[in-house]
This record gives sequence, structure tokens and C-alpha cells, in this order.
Amino acid sequence: MRFLLTILSILLTILSISLKALFILIYPYFLFFLFQDGIPFSITEVVLVIFAIFLIYPFIIVLRSFIKEDIEQNKKALKLFLKVSLMFSLLGPTISYFVIGLPFYSQAFEFYSIIAVIAVGLSAALFFATILAIYSMKLHLKGLVKEKD
Repeated sequence: MRFLLTILSILLTILSISLKALFILIYPYFLFFLFQDGIPFSITEVVLVIFAIFLIYPFIIVLRSFIKEDIEQNKKALKLFLKVSLMFSLLGPTISYFVIGLPFYSQAFEFYSIIAVIAVGLSAALFFATILAIYSMKLHLKGLVKEKD
């Protein structure tokens, strides 16, 4: 039984590392994509830039976790980021829709890009939720291994 727990722990660690590496690779690409045309002027791009600024701290936490991983501290921080990402998924499109509806705002074609705001928020929330689930399983496995000793 201890052997199976060890194998499962190793698999969870590999999955955790690969998800973190994916986030580290995707975040700079997301920033590049946002700023490839220069300074954003549309409301959707402004909302996405605000979310990108918010993602700087989780990016630093994920980078730091490769050096020294404090599961409890990371878990607390990622729970907060998960909640904020879900709020962004709701509030970002709402703000965009409100601004697009203003009479002086002329970029009506931007209505379709609200879907991009929802997708970005839910993607970040899915990433944080997956990492949190892995951390919870790792903590549970540590408890099982200690019980067996």
C-alpha cells in the first residue's frame, strides 16, 4: 500500500510541475498577445490588461514554488486567486457590456470579444482549481503515509 501511495504522490508531483510550467509559459505569451498592437484602447483589452496585472502575483508564487514549495501558504493564495478569477469571469464581461452600451462608445463590434474575457477568466480559474486539487491530494497522501508509519 505504501508503494502505491508513493507512486501516486510522484504522479501528482509531476502533474503539478507540468501545470505550473504550462502557466509560466502561457502567461508571457498572454502578455505579448495583449500588447502586440501597442497600448490597448478597447474596453475588452483594458479589462484583460487589468486581469493580466492581477496575474503577476500568482505568476511569482508559481515561480517561487519551483525553488521552495510551501503547500499551505500556496494553497491559501491560490484560493484567493481562484475566487478573484471567478469574479473576473462575471464582472469583466459585465463591465465590458456596460461600456459597449454607452452612447459615446463607438466600437460596437467589440461585443463579440466579451467571450474572450469570459474564456480568460474561466481558464485561469480552472488552472488555480486544478493546482488546489493537486495540493489537497498531496496533503491527504502525506497524512496517509504518516498514518502507515
